[in-house]
This record gives sequence, structure tokens and C-alpha cells, in this order.
Amino acid sequence: HLGVNVWAGVGAPPPPRDAVGLLSFALRLPEEEAWLALIERTRASGMAVELHDNGSGRVARLRDRDGNGVELLIEKQETSSHGGSRP
Repeated sequence: HLGVNVWAGVGAPPPPRDAVGLLSFALRLPEEEAWLALIERTRASGMAVELHDNGSGRVARLRDRDGNGVELLIEKQETSSHGGSRP
């Protein structure tokens, strides 16, 4: 178990570039509709979003207002042998 303080407090100077801390985090969205809605809201707030296909799904990459990397993930839907879809 490791503990890392990722917030130093109001008015604290930014940490050195080589300091231990949060660089990025990922959120897996349950369905494409939720993924697309979150991308739309993010872009509407003025933040840039890059879309990528990572082979097993799609990823929206952005930086939050503090510079942390954020990945919004949605897995590709596969068609089962019974004709239905599954994540």
C-alpha cells in the first residue's frame, strides 16, 4: 500500500516535475451514450478532447484544469454467437 498526497492545498506552489504524484487517471464508461455525452459536455466547457481507438475500444483523452491527464474509455461491443451484443 502506497500513500500519495495529490493535493497540497490552496495557494501551494506546483510540485517539481520529478515529484511523485498523480499524472493521469482513467474512467470506464458503461455505455456509448454516456461516453458521447461526457465528451460533448467536456468540449462545451472549452476543453480539448482527442479521440483514439486503442484496439479494444475507444479512448477520449484530455487534460483537466490542473493539467492531469484524463482518459474516458468505452469498450467495443462484440456480437455474440447468439446475435446479441456484449461488452
